[in-house]
Amino acid sequence: MHLKRLCVQSNADLGLMNELLSEAADYNLQTYGGLPGSDAAEWMFHGFPQECRTEDRLIMALFDRHEAIGLAQVARAYPTPEIAHLGLLLIRPARRRHHLGCEAFEQLSHKARTWPGIERWQLGVLETNEAGLRFWRHCGFRTVASDRREHGIAASGCVMERAVKARPACRGGRTESSSRHTHAGNLFAVLR
Repeated sequence: MHLKRLCVQSNADLGLMNELLSEAADYNLQTYGGLPGSDAAEWMFHGFPQECRTEDRLIMALFDRHEAIGLAQVARAYPTPEIAHLGLLLIRPARRRHHLGCEAFEQLSHKARTWPGIERWQLGVLETNEAGLRFWRHCGFRTVASDRREHGIAASGCVMERAVKARPACRGGRTESSSRHTHAGNLFAVLR
């Protein structure tokens, strides 16, 4: 698996993002209460908090060999200089339940180790998204705040954190689903 940083000026990158977001409509339905529109990719590039510097706003495509399997949105040094806020981790529905979400997050963590001053991951998960909460706990995250309300988000959420240099929690590799592993149908987080 590898990561590719996407660019708002690239029509190909915008097309890829819109394709992935449209295919994973469950993310938008659960988070924002509606289906993704034709401007979903454009919104992701402009959906970062104003306090986040432009050079720290990262949208990355996740590739398994040559196939784009997902997206990640990261705000480096937000809300504080030592945190990388994971705003979104989305895997194509057809590729879920094969530990690719775990693998994608570990690739992101490996990349984050090269970012000066970044020590912790932070993300937000809707409290109604039980599968998402299980997935992030499976990845080593712990809840640090709960019952948080965000403008435009359908339900309250919780804030979770994990050290960037923490050992991978998932040892499952690329296996089929089993009752011994935790899987998420919806993988996402919201910027706070």
